[in-house]
Amino acid sequence: MGAFLLVRKNGQIGAIRLTSINPNATQLFGKSAYESVFQKSGSAVTFPQNAVSQKGELDVQDLKGPGRGLFVRRPPGYKAQIGKWKLDFKTPDSIWMSDSSAWTGVGDHGFEFAPTSACSLSEIDASDNRLRWFRFDRNTPLTLALDELPK
Repeated sequence: MGAFLLVRKNGQIGAIRLTSINPNATQLFGKSAYESVFQKSGSAVTFPQNAVSQKGELDVQDLKGPGRGLFVRRPPGYKAQIGKWKLDFKTPDSIWMSDSSAWTGVGDHGFEFAPTSACSLSEIDASDNRLRWFRFDRNTPLTLALDELPK
C-alpha cells in the first residue's frame, strides 16, 4: 500500500497505488481505495500534470449466484480504472495481471507491470534501467521486497 505499480501496454503507461485498506478486510474480501494515473504516450520519463488521474474504491466480494456454473458472477466493485484500462483485483490488495472477461479469459493480454517503491508521482522515472517489468505468468509467483525496488 502506498507505492506505485507501473503498468504499460502498446506504448501507453499508467500507474496505480492503493491508498487505504479497510481494517475489516480479510485476506480474500473487503474494501480498499486506489488512485491511478495514465498517459497515452509512454515515451515520457515522468507523468505530466495533464495525465489522466482517477481515484476509486474497490469492494472485493465472494462470487454470487446459484452453484458454480454459468450463472455465478462477481459482484461489481472489484475493477480498478487506469485510464482506459480496467484491471481486476483478486483480493483487496492484489491486482490481476490480466484484463480478463468472459470472452477473453485470464491470460497474457499484453500488459507489463513494474513495481516501484515510489509513493509520489514525482519520484517515478519510467525509463529507469533498474525497473523490472513482468508479464502475466500463472506459474511464476513473485514476492519482492519494497525497500529493494527502484523509485
